[in-house]
Amino acid sequence: MDKTKETGNQVYRSYQDRLFREKKELRSWSGGRRIYGRQLVKIPTPRFFVFYNGRDMQPERQVLKLSDAFMNPEEDPHWS
Repeated sequence: MDKTKETGNQVYRSYQDRLFREKKELRSWSGGRRIYGRQLVKIPTPRFFVFYNGRDMQPERQVLKLSDAFMNPEEDPHWS
């Protein structure tokens, strides 16, 4: 098998596995209710963690804001 095709298949399988796990997690959050309907289904607030394994010294803990990476930051972004 072509090395590129093999790598592409591995990426696809990995993506497919991840989607399956996320689908299962979403079902557990929804409590068995339909997620595609007229009523709003509440989901947990996302939390992001960054693990650094570089060579430069970094503080033990620091707060990084995703909004700091925006090319055109807004004073009051609309999160919808």
